[in-house]
Amino acid sequence: MSSKQFEEISKTLKMLQNDIRNKEYKEAWDLFTEDHKKAEYQTRGLKAFERQMNPKHPLDSAFTWERDDFLSLKPQKALRLKAENKYTLIAASDSQQWQIDFIKDNGQWKIDWIAGYTPHILILQGEDKQVKELPATKVVEFKPVIQIEARFFLVPPDANEFRDFFEEENLEITPASSDANLTHCILKSEQVDQFLKLVKANPHATRLTAPKVTVLDGESATMRIQKEIDYISGYIEPNSTSGEPQPKQDSAKIGTVIKVMPKLRPDSENILIDFEWEVSNLTGEYEKHIYKEKYPYEIPIVQKIATSTRLLIGNDQTGLLSGWKMKQKDEQLDRIAQKELVVLIKVAARKPRAAIRRPADAVVYKQLEQTVDLSALTPETPFVDAIEELKSSVRPPLNIIVFWRDLYENADIDETTPINIDGIPAIKLSTALKLLLRSVSGDFADEVGYVVEDGIITIATGSKLPKRLETRLYDSSTLPGRPADYHAR
Repeated sequence: MSSKQFEEISKTLKMLQNDIRNKEYKEAWDLFTEDHKKAEYQTRGLKAFERQMNPKHPLDSAFTWERDDFLSLKPQKALRLKAENKYTLIAASDSQQWQIDFIKDNGQWKIDWIAGYTPHILILQGEDKQVKELPATKVVEFKPVIQIEARFFLVPPDANEFRDFFEEENLEITPASSDANLTHCILKSEQVDQFLKLVKANPHATRLTAPKVTVLDGESATMRIQKEIDYISGYIEPNSTSGEPQPKQDSAKIGTVIKVMPKLRPDSENILIDFEWEVSNLTGEYEKHIYKEKYPYEIPIVQKIATSTRLLIGNDQTGLLSGWKMKQKDEQLDRIAQKELVVLIKVAARKPRAAIRRPADAVVYKQLEQTVDLSALTPETPFVDAIEELKSSVRPPLNIIVFWRDLYENADIDETTPINIDGIPAIKLSTALKLLLRSVSGDFADEVGYVVEDGIITIATGSKLPKRLETRLYDSSTLPGRPADYHAR
């Protein structure tokens, strides 16, 4: 690449750094591509980015890159990718080397992807000076961290350019396990860029969602991007004889839900991933009804595809899955069209540094073994009051942090949610905590849990829990009896 292009990209990085430094987050936000915004921040958008830049709690930004690290980046060199107008800038920050993809969008360079950083959840303990003064008990080697990005597209199955792409690239297409309709192949980075260019150039192709998650080797995680569609599902008769029937409001969720569990193979070059997903989409068709020959209404038809499979993908490679058919309203043709669902899965694994475990956690686990009196709780007790009751059930009181925003957005739980269980006069504290979370979670019982770290109990959904990024170890010789593992499952 030319020195002029390197200077332009470096200037864009500096501009973004200055915007963040001056807290001009809207201006900084505009220097990211739409694909990056949707993949990294999903439906929360600019507010999630602002919270990452100004975290109220250390874990608010612990699962992605941190503001100060980004501001310290210094450009080193840039590499041109085979995709048109796409470059990777290599920038250094302390011992880390970041890779930042830039794309020119309407004459302006914008960031399309960021990689190479180490999430601060892996080093939070080393940054706590007060805890650092405590005697260390054991060194924990963290498991490898695996980043997974899934991009979903609907493409016309009869488009010649897509058929030519598969033939000309001589891709090795094989059947996927567990689903007879599904095939997959591995793409090189330049082939991924070529496929994305074809999608962008075809007016009948659509990008649905692009969820991304970071998870520990051997652990599971859930990616969910959904929205509700409101509609009228019927009419309800009024209480009075003179009133008009009232429309019955209903809603349907559309979008993508993915559960993944990656496992790094012994050669550290390949990753075996178990996938479960559900994709739902509006077909553009409606069931037409009329109530009492006077009140018409339409119910949208939602098509769902649910499947599971297992893939072996090389580190930093991208797998392509295809084979399903979905209906969609084609705005260009103004008709319902049959399209093919194509999924790109990119995985990248890296080994994080080691950390020091603290004896403060052992104290909390010993408290969780105590039998406590929680008879004051009732099914109507608000969740926030129940947490306070658990805190004060032992001495000294427990330190509990609840990620309220996370629970509200991802599990429909807030401070006022009733716990729906009766109090028990004699129960082990760890059991009570797990039962409480299971009760308020409802359908999200498998995703809401807690973790003990640095003497603090953190309650959140599974994707936000630090426990997914480390293994707990401490010296049990200082405690009477055998400590138990009370992580919520």
